[in-house]
Formats: sequence, structure tokens, C-alpha cells
Amino acid sequence: MSALGLKGKAVTPTPAIVVNFRSYASGCAEPTTCSVQVADTVLRQGQGMHGSFSRGDTMNFMAAVGPDFKAGFADPLPVSNADVGFTAAHLLGLTPAQRYDAAGFPGRTLRLADEEGKKKTAGK
Repeated sequence: MSALGLKGKAVTPTPAIVVNFRSYASGCAEPTTCSVQVADTVLRQGQGMHGSFSRGDTMNFMAAVGPDFKAGFADPLPVSNADVGFTAAHLLGLTPAQRYDAAGFPGRTLRLADEEGKKKTAGK
């Protein structure tokens, strides 16, 4: 698993095998957000299968709206679901019990999109 980059510092069990379903672009205008997947399911195209590592399955949309965020700001940096908790904690004035550094963090605070936001680069 380490050769594939799937063995890290997580305390959850490490998988013994990884299976990736076959996926390919379906001919739409945005191939990274719509794709066809060959899998062991009865779901049809567009019904929300997330079983491969293709960008069609792993790309997600996130938006922040309100007085604490810049209007019309598009963040070019990658955003993860793990970032949502850190951002919510920051907005609520909470400090997470455990912080991680840039090399082993489970998420980051999306400060670059707030009203104070100074443009930042990935990992900073």
C-alpha cells in the first residue's frame, strides 16, 4: 500500500486490497465532472456512484456564503471534506483539541476565502 501512497499515519485499519472501478468520460462538455463507471451496481448514469478514483468521482463542489466570506471568490487550491470542520471551528471561535502540521494535517481552515483573506499558496 505504501507504494501506492495509501499507507499513512491514520489509526484506522489499512486495507489489504484496493479495487478501482473502470470509469471514462461520457462525451459531455466537462469530462472531469461527468463520467460513466463500470461497476457492480444497478445505478444509472447520473445517480451518484462514487466508487473510483477518477476526477468524475472525486471532484466535489463546496461553497461558503455569508458575511464572513468574499463574494464571488473562487479558490484555485484543492479543498477537502476534512477542511469543512476546521473552517466551521474557526468561524465559531473554537480551537480544535489537536492541530496537525502541513505534512500530516487532516484539514485546513479555509482562511484564504474570508474577508480578511490574504492570498495564500497551497500548504501555507
